[in-house]
Amino acid sequence: MAGETGVKSVLSALTLAFFTDSGWWDVDYSVAAEWHYGKDLGCNFVMGSCYAYMARMKQAGKSIEPYCDETGSLTCYHKNAFGICAMGKYKGLLPPEEQYFKGYPNVGGTGTLTDRCPTVQPMETFFKERFMTYCDHRLNIPLAQRGNMFGQAFGNKSICIPHMGAWRAEMNGKLTQDPRVKATCHDYKCSRTVQIVVDGETFPCISGIAKIKTRRIDGNAICPDMNDVCRAYRK
Repeated sequence: MAGETGVKSVLSALTLAFFTDSGWWDVDYSVAAEWHYGKDLGCNFVMGSCYAYMARMKQAGKSIEPYCDETGSLTCYHKNAFGICAMGKYKGLLPPEEQYFKGYPNVGGTGTLTDRCPTVQPMETFFKERFMTYCDHRLNIPLAQRGNMFGQAFGNKSICIPHMGAWRAEMNGKLTQDPRVKATCHDYKCSRTVQIVVDGETFPCISGIAKIKTRRIDGNAICPDMNDVCRAYRK
């Protein structure tokens, strides 16, 4: 349940519980979709401010998702989606409790329901390609199969892969090396280590990094935790 609709709204068990508690409906909980936002991020995420959470994660050298701190950057929203950092500069000063950037009292997130916390927002388009930036969105599959700038793939086996530095990508004579693109959707495979699939080619993860080099894409990917994405393989 959320206070506003987004690119891809989720009918969660929490929403269904609301209808159950009203006493007006019988509810089929089997239709509930998984709610990814904040999943497994712990009490510090739920109870503390977004500023405190981001500072804590940065100090530990970990991702600050679903929050962000670079305007216009494209980063992971959660394991199954990426999006744009929704923050900007306001004409007036924000309330003291919503000022998260030292020396910038008028900079914050664009969402009023999130206390102006700068958050990653999934998108309906990407590089003028008609992709929703949810990695498991099935309507993306036929579009991706025709070819796309970063060799993305979508479906049940696709996850958000963070980039280490800017990737160099070329398609139909168009070249990009945009440092704002810090994540894209890709399939993965499980073997002795995680393997990332980009543009139909497989690249092994070595010390947490996959070196991506295809005929038209060059860059490094930050690999997901094998204990997270390859649980069945490790049993």
